[in-house]
Amino acid sequence: MTNFTERETWLIEGADQIIDECMPFERKYTPKYRVACGFPPRSRGGKVVGVCINASASDDNHFEVYINPSVAKGFDALEVLAHELCHVVDRNENGHRGRFARLARGIGLEGKLTQTYAGNSLAKKLRSIEKVLGEYPHGSVNIEKTKKQSTRLVKVECVPCGNIARQSRSSYEKFGLICGNCAKVMWEA
Repeated sequence: MTNFTERETWLIEGADQIIDECMPFERKYTPKYRVACGFPPRSRGGKVVGVCINASASDDNHFEVYINPSVAKGFDALEVLAHELCHVVDRNENGHRGRFARLARGIGLEGKLTQTYAGNSLAKKLRSIEKVLGEYPHGSVNIEKTKKQSTRLVKVECVPCGNIARQSRSSYEKFGLICGNCAKVMWEA
């Protein structure tokens, strides 16, 4: 058993082992990819537990795989990772159909193809990989428990010329704001 202290290293090694154990014939055809623990782009929490970003979105042509920080258990992270690696091997060309579907079913993912889970044979392999990797060095993150940052600036408008600006509320209430166009007093919009 290896004792990883960083979750990304754990996930990278897990990805390598999933490909070696579950998709050995795909190894030489697998494009470059990275794995990280992070919230999927354009998401503030949500139900998406994993995402594979196309290599064309990366400056150095790597597929980017993100495992949502809400996933706390190692087995669950490997299960999500197996699904996302099917997208990588498919090069994100078929969504949840075609080659992706054949890969997912071939390695033992079951259920709806947008919400897969490990069937018995894959679960056995993932438990074996988890045992080799050791405990997933991560604690679940619940973004709903964090305070969402509110806008600190107020929108102010110059009625005579229509100029719009933003200023902190405390500064606006203390000093006001003079329009940079016509030098008139601006008012909160």
